[in-house]
Amino acid sequence: MIITEKGKCPIERGMFGLFFEDINYALDGGLHAEMIENRSFEFFDCGGERYHWFKRYDGLYGWKGSEGAKLSICAEGPLYPQDPHYLCFEAERAGAFFTNKAYDGITLRKGKKYRLSFYARSVEEKTVRIEVCREDRVLCSENFAVLPGGWKKYEGVLTSGEDSEQGEFRITAEKAGMLHFDFISLKPEDALFGVFRKDLAETLKELQPGFLRFPGGCVVEGNTIDSMYRWKLSVGIPEKRKANWNRWAVQVNDHGKYSHYNQTLGVGYYEYFLLCEYLKAKPLPVCNVGMAC
Repeated sequence: MIITEKGKCPIERGMFGLFFEDINYALDGGLHAEMIENRSFEFFDCGGERYHWFKRYDGLYGWKGSEGAKLSICAEGPLYPQDPHYLCFEAERAGAFFTNKAYDGITLRKGKKYRLSFYARSVEEKTVRIEVCREDRVLCSENFAVLPGGWKKYEGVLTSGEDSEQGEFRITAEKAGMLHFDFISLKPEDALFGVFRKDLAETLKELQPGFLRFPGGCVVEGNTIDSMYRWKLSVGIPEKRKANWNRWAVQVNDHGKYSHYNQTLGVGYYEYFLLCEYLKAKPLPVCNVGMAC
C-alpha cells in the first residue's frame, strides 16, 4: 500500500523484492555466517580487468604461522576430490601456532556461543588448542585430541567471556610434529539454518520482500564459461562443493585489495530456497544459459 495525494493505492506484493548478488562481501564475509576466511584452502588470487586478467591458486591466503610454525599446502590424499588441497602444519616446537585473517578479525559478543568444526589427521595422537585471542588475551578456547589415522571431523563450542572485535583465530600445537587440517569453520550458534547471520537475515525479513532473486547477475555469468555459476556444484554437503573465484575480483583495478574475493559456495541453491521460505518471499533463481561476461 502506498499513499498518494488522492489517497491509498494498493501495490501487489510481488512488485517489491530483493536482488541478492555475491558482490562487495555481501555473501562470504556478510550474510553467510562463516567467520573463517579461506576455510578449505582453495582460494585464488585474481587481478586485471575485463579483457586482460589472471587468476592463480593461493591456498595459504588468510593464514600465517608463528615463529616455529611451517605452513604449506598439500594435495596427497585430500578430504574430498572436490576439495583437493589442505594445510600441512609442521610445529617445530611446542606452542607453535597458526592464525586466520577471518574477514578482518573475529567479532565476539559476551556470553554468545560459536560453533567450531574442522577436519584433521595425524600419524600419532596430538593435542591442539583452538582459541580466539585479542592482543594475546584469550577470549575463548577449547582443546582437542587429534587421533591417529585418516581424516576425522572434530566439533566443539566456544563461548566468549567478553565483547571484542578484530580477534585473532589461532590453532596451537601442544608439542612438535606434523598435522593436517582442512575445512576449518567457526559460526555463531544462532546462525539461521546454521548458515545465515541472524541479524542480517532478520533485517531482510523486516523489508517484507515479495520475492528474492538469486544468486546474482554478472556473478552467474562468471568472467568466462569456465568460471560461470553452476548451480549443481552448489548443492550437497559444503565439503564437497567446489569453490570458485569471483568475477568481481577482476573489475576494480589491476591487482587491488579485493584480488582474493572468492566464492566458497557455503551458501548454495538449497540454502537460498531456505532463505526464501524464512522471508516468505517467492524464489526467483537465476540460471546460466551459456553466456559469460
